[in-house]
Amino acid sequence: MSWKSEPPSQQRHVLFPPPPRGRVRVGVSGMNNLTTFAKNLRKRPTEAEQLLWRHLRMKQMEGFKFRRQQPLDKYIVDFVCLENRLIIEVDGGQHGWENSRDEERTIHLQQFGFKVLRFWNNEVLENTNGVLEVIRDNCLTLPSIPSRKGRGSKEGTPVEGGGSKAGLHEQGGEVKKGLLSKEGK
Repeated sequence: MSWKSEPPSQQRHVLFPPPPRGRVRVGVSGMNNLTTFAKNLRKRPTEAEQLLWRHLRMKQMEGFKFRRQQPLDKYIVDFVCLENRLIIEVDGGQHGWENSRDEERTIHLQQFGFKVLRFWNNEVLENTNGVLEVIRDNCLTLPSIPSRKGRGSKEGTPVEGGGSKAGLHEQGGEVKKGLLSKEGK
């Protein structure tokens, strides 16, 4: 049954528009849709992603809600907290030789006001508490975006930049419109 045919009291509120019709190229053979690809990534996380997700899910990190394998514009990010525009990327060995692509991706996401934290898989596995502390610090220091019902504008809210801590590569930018990919929910 379509949600449109349900009485208004039972309709689910749609936060984001439905995905556009047509094909979206993501560079993966056989995948024509970012959302489908993200769902497949959620089904087969790396060991480091599983470990980190155990600590981020269900608002365990200071009450902040994180999503995993979330489409944002033309990319899929490992973890994102939309409330304070924080992205966490857990990088494996393939990222050692894809450095320029990671930088391009980070710059693109910063244009939408996200701060990107990058950790190596082995860092998450061997220093989980240190990684969680860095994430926690960033959650508590980044300004929250007002809710949809909220008061005030999202545009122009500064997001603090950062240095590095615990081998972390972090970057910041300014908040701009255009939050989620048209593919994501």
